[in-house]
Order: sequence, then structure tokens, then C-alpha cells
Amino acid sequence: MTHRFSAPYILDPKNQLERLILDHRQGRIDERIFHKRLVDRTVYVATDDLEEAERTTGFKPVILVREDREYVAVFSMMDRTETLVREGGGSVQMLVRQLLDRVPPGIGIVLNPNYEAAVEIPPEKVEALREVVRARDQKTR
Repeated sequence: MTHRFSAPYILDPKNQLERLILDHRQGRIDERIFHKRLVDRTVYVATDDLEEAERTTGFKPVILVREDREYVAVFSMMDRTETLVREGGGSVQMLVRQLLDRVPPGIGIVLNPNYEAAVEIPPEKVEALREVVRARDQKTR
């Protein structure tokens, strides 16, 4: 299902990922550092059909649209998904690096949609995140 998104909620940081988001949004860390720190964080992928997501691949995400671009909706805390998902929905927990394996080309990611401190990662930046993961994985071999 596709939704539009806006930003009516204030983000009061409750965990390390939310502090990372705010540091990036407020210019305290640049995009490169943000990406490096983001890939190993846990996120909650919103789904309108939790039962179906758990029964299949675990990836039936809510897709949001802004300015004709599609984004997978992910959140920094499971409780935050309640601003978006409908009855019967929920979230699937995974690391950002796992999420990157599942996001199709041409789709972006939005962290904490409907919050004023949301981070939109357009499709071309999703590819940059994949490069961070590949580089890190090569170093550990």
C-alpha cells in the first residue's frame, strides 16, 4: 500500500539512532559519517500486514510517496510505527544493512516519517549506503 507523508510529530530522542539522526540533521556530523554509523543500527520497517510479512519473506513494507518518489518507511523505535501503520499492521525489526538487501533499485528509505526530524534517503543515496556496507565487509575478510 502507498501512503503520503508529512511531519506533524516532534522527535524527542530516545536512543542512539535518534541522537545520530539529530546530529546529522543539525549538521554536527556529515553525511559520510552518518552513513557509516547508520548501516549497523536496528530499524523497524513499517508494514500494513504484519501477519503476511511474518509468514513470507518478512518484507512487505509500507511505501510512502513524496514528490513522485517512493520510500520504504522505517523507524528508529517500534513504538514510533504507530503514527503510520493501520490495524493489522506493525513492524519488522532488522539492521539497516539487512534492509539495504531488500530495498529494490529506484526506491528510497525514510527514517521516522511523520516526525520533524525525519531523514529522507533518496534512491541514489541508498546505493551509497550499500557501498559503505560492501567496503566494510571487504575490510573484515
